Amino acid sequence: MGMIKIHPMRMLFLQLPMLDNDTSGAHENLGMAGGLLGQALELSDMPTAIVPVQEELNTWDDAHIHAFIIAEQPDLIAATLYAWNVERTLSILHDVRKQLPNVRILVGGPEVSADNPILRANPIPDALTTGEGEPVIAALVNAIENNKQAPFSNTASLQNGIYQWGSHPPPHCIWPPSPQDAPPLCGPDRNGMAYIEATRGCPFRCSYCCYSQRRKHMAHSDIKHIVRTIARLRDQGAREIRFVDPTLNSHPAFDELLKGLAGLNKKNDLILFGELHPERITAPQANALARAGFREIEVGVQSRDPAVLKAVQRPTNQDNLDRGIQHLAAAGIKLTVDVMGGLPYQTLKDIQQSLDWAAQIRGADIQFMHTLLLPNTELRQRWSHALRALKRPPYRVTRTDWLSAAQFKQADILADQVCGGRGDSPTHRFVGCRLPDLFKEQICMNLTGPPPPFAGKTNRRALIICGNDLFGQRNRIATILRQAVRKEPHILWQFVMRPRYEEPLDLLDFLIGELRRFPRHTLDNMIAPEHRGQRAARRIFLKPYTGQHYDPTWIDAAEQLLSRAFY
Repeated sequence: MGMIKIHPMRMLFLQLPMLDNDTSGAHENLGMAGGLLGQALELSDMPTAIVPVQEELNTWDDAHIHAFIIAEQPDLIAATLYAWNVERTLSILHDVRKQLPNVRILVGGPEVSADNPILRANPIPDALTTGEGEPVIAALVNAIENNKQAPFSNTASLQNGIYQWGSHPPPHCIWPPSPQDAPPLCGPDRNGMAYIEATRGCPFRCSYCCYSQRRKHMAHSDIKHIVRTIARLRDQGAREIRFVDPTLNSHPAFDELLKGLAGLNKKNDLILFGELHPERITAPQANALARAGFREIEVGVQSRDPAVLKAVQRPTNQDNLDRGIQHLAAAGIKLTVDVMGGLPYQTLKDIQQSLDWAAQIRGADIQFMHTLLLPNTELRQRWSHALRALKRPPYRVTRTDWLSAAQFKQADILADQVCGGRGDSPTHRFVGCRLPDLFKEQICMNLTGPPPPFAGKTNRRALIICGNDLFGQRNRIATILRQAVRKEPHILWQFVMRPRYEEPLDLLDFLIGELRRFPRHTLDNMIAPEHRGQRAARRIFLKPYTGQHYDPTWIDAAEQLLSRAFY
């Protein structure tokens, strides 16, 4: 009797990046989940063949990602969902299923929960999993392949349009893996960036964060293994290492870690980054961080009001925190200080005091962040009656019982003043012969000829429109804008007008109105300051011709008009 050959299931891991308008450097997409889950499947008896994912997926538009998936013909797609990619990912998966009706879809990540409104409204995946996927991935894939109910309480299967959650407690996640079972390294990307995880779990139970509420205990990797891993990453070309730990100095061997990193990084050829809680930092540790190569540290202060911190379960000794901040600044480490707005009991006065305090820290960058009412967090479960937020990702809080919408706008204005107008990639200028914020992919369209087919491949694209009498052809231009956004609604668009002379500014007003007809993009909800009414994802620019005279007052008026409309 011949042996039965089991064909491995072709599995593709998909994690779409956060899109932003920054043209100055690299764009991150922490893709460790695919490697860890792939390793867990390799250690199981589940026959799978992992489809190699191209790094270009981080830059491709939806059409090219769709084409890649169709060409690979996977049996199972495992996607990681975040607030910034959930709508885009589900849209692509919906279109993929039209051509691959038998493909099975599994999703995980921070956005997956029983109370997620996006997933309830779009039941596209066949199965869901929350928290750490390594201990359940093999059983879940087996259930999907055999059309069975997902067995564990952190997994769900789609049945008659409704997700049914399992009842059995999930297996304990064994992390870190033993050295012989260590997952293959996620090597540095093309920009020399690599990531490492030293600790899982967080000592804090902040109610606005879903991470600590999904993992209640701490686990720590061996210091020697961490240092060896970083050495291998450096040998592979890494120039910057980012620790993804929520609180790096919660590692019980933190001092030993810094000593090992300093010995490894004697030539100071590695740039290290991490997040830590400054309340626990001593002066010797701050100096050791600098010697190890940490040039920047992010610290989440959130608020200076003890009542606010108590409400979100983040009690802080302010004196110890101030000393830790001083130690880090004295060591020459650049600090990014996070201040939040929209927390329970938080008033405009507290926000102002917190921002003013952060402004006194030498050389610090201040991030003022609106509170997010994320699914599957205690903040959402306990405080949703007092915190009003957007119903779509990223679920940004817009007003509270203690902070009106008007006061929130005042807080944004205060943050602009304290931060010096810095923010998430604000545009330097919208009008000019040289525009530093234009995306790399630029598609030219001349209105004097027949309309060419829409070209392009990336998720950040500039469409340059030129021709005579742009105002007279405004309806045709508006049609082009509408077609572009409808074709690729999730990518970032720049529509660059090239006037040969001073066109009426009514042209810009008309086109701005056309773009505002579209629903707000996720990026608009994430970073565009609410008090300005600006849009960030689809913007209009003017690029006059070099060597041709344009009235300076017309240039200034166009700049003011566009800068009021776009971020």
